[in-house]
Amino acid sequence: MRAVAARADRALPPSSYAGKEFKGLARRFGALLVQVVATIDQHGLRRRDLGKHKPDVQTFFRETCDQPYQSAVAEKYRKRLVRYEPKLFAFLDHDGVPWHNNNAEHAVKHFAKYRRICDGQWTAKGLRAYLVLLSLDQTCVYRKVSFLRFLLSGEADIDAFAQSRRRRRAGTRPAEVAGADGGATPPATDAREDPSGSTRPDRSAPVERIAAVTEGS
Repeated sequence: MRAVAARADRALPPSSYAGKEFKGLARRFGALLVQVVATIDQHGLRRRDLGKHKPDVQTFFRETCDQPYQSAVAEKYRKRLVRYEPKLFAFLDHDGVPWHNNNAEHAVKHFAKYRRICDGQWTAKGLRAYLVLLSLDQTCVYRKVSFLRFLLSGEADIDAFAQSRRRRRAGTRPAEVAGADGGATPPATDAREDPSGSTRPDRSAPVERIAAVTEGS
C-alpha cells in the first residue's frame, strides 16, 4: 500500500484534493495493518491474539470505505477494499494462516518451472497428479519435515508425521514391544523377502500411495 501511495504522489499534484484523498486512504489502511503485523510479530498467527483487531477492521471499513470518494484513483481502491473485505482479514479468524500471499507466490514459482520444463506438453491427468504432489511437498516444507521421509514413512497424515518426528528428536520414541523371551523387540516393520532369503523394508508403499492419490485426484 505504501508503494501505491508513492506512485500516487508522483502521478498527482501534492496539493490536489484527489491526492489527499488517496493518501488518507492509504495512511489509514497502513496504520491498521501495522497494528496487526505488530501483534503477529509478538504472538504469531494465533486467532486468540489476532481477534482483538476485528473491531479495528470494522471501524476502518465503516469510517473509511462507506462513502464514495471524489478522486477516481481513491474510489477505485475503495471499491477493491470493499469487494475483498471478507477475504482481506480472514486470517484473523484462523490459526496459522499468513496475512500475506507469499506462500502462494512461492508455490506458483514451482509450477512455472514445471511448465517451462514440459513446454506445454502435458495432459489434464498428469497436471492434476503434479499439483497433488506439489501440494504435499509444500505442506511438508511449511511443517519443516522431509517430503521424501514422509513418503517413505507410510504415514497418511503430514501433521501426525511431523509430531512423531518432533517426539523422536525430543527423545520420546514409542515404547518397544516386549518379545517372547522377555527381551525388548523393536516394533514390527513392513518387510518383504528378496531372492537371497533376507528381508528388507518395503519401499513400494510410497509409490503405491502416490499412484492412488494421483489417480483419485
